[in-house]
Amino acid sequence: MGKQITKKGFCAYYLGGLFVRMSDNNLFLLCGGLAFATLLCLVPLVFLIFFALEAILDVRAIAHLVNQTVDVLIPYPEEAEYLKEVLSLRVSGVMTFKQAYGISGLLILIVSASSLFSSMRTLLNAVFKIEHNLGPKGDETELVAMDQIKNINTPGRWIKFLQGILPIAVGKLKDLTMVLLVIYIFLLLVLALPILSTVIDTAPSLLHTYITYFYGLTSLALIFAVFLGLYWLLPYQKIQIKMLATGAFWAALLWKFTEWGFGYYLSHFGSISYLYGAYVLLVVVALWIYFSAIIFIIGAQIAQLCRERQTAALQSSLF
Repeated sequence: MGKQITKKGFCAYYLGGLFVRMSDNNLFLLCGGLAFATLLCLVPLVFLIFFALEAILDVRAIAHLVNQTVDVLIPYPEEAEYLKEVLSLRVSGVMTFKQAYGISGLLILIVSASSLFSSMRTLLNAVFKIEHNLGPKGDETELVAMDQIKNINTPGRWIKFLQGILPIAVGKLKDLTMVLLVIYIFLLLVLALPILSTVIDTAPSLLHTYITYFYGLTSLALIFAVFLGLYWLLPYQKIQIKMLATGAFWAALLWKFTEWGFGYYLSHFGSISYLYGAYVLLVVVALWIYFSAIIFIIGAQIAQLCRERQTAALQSSLF
């Protein structure tokens, strides 16, 4: 009886806590902004991927690789076929002006991804209740900055000026590092996923099932690692890794369940294709990014609920 009560209290604590915070913290509004910032990063990221692949592959190989990657990343036949048609028309143009696309893609991605990671950091700091005061807020910050610049030659002003600028510069360098890390990981995925898909297709029937399960577990572990890395690297204050791992684990599970549920909806209900026609891919991508943003924040909220539960348990044991 005691265990049953404990389980009920456990579920009520987390489910009730998530429900309250989703309404109090304007979760869906915040997810909309995060999803929009993510969408802004997609186009320059595609340009950079094509620019990097061109250095090691020819146009035909890139087109074949793109088709295989789309088949793996988008397991919905109609949307995948439409995306392959769009990308096949763009590959030759991108390859013709590869340097211009590569440089512009890098510059745009640095700006947009820096904004994306800054938004993620702000959201995670709010979820984890981390305060980071670099100095005065609002109009006072601009006045102090202008005063420091005007009096930059005054003894001691250099130190104060650097103290105000250094955290901002470190934050931007951190964002740039995250951008480069994302590009590197994405390139590895672009090269590895088609290879894994080919291995699965050519494997003997006896091993096909085991390889499919291994592929699913590997993708789940990768999603878990991405969520855990974001939760650990982005906030200003380091959170206990056990709490972050709990939130990342549930976020990864929700990601997979959402993928299956969304795929089932697209496969069995054709109304979305009828309503949006040729723009169905944009709608599907936008919805998927929005759902991913919701899952990202839910995982962070679960980690924060774990922190608060542990803190409450420690306080009750002391008193």
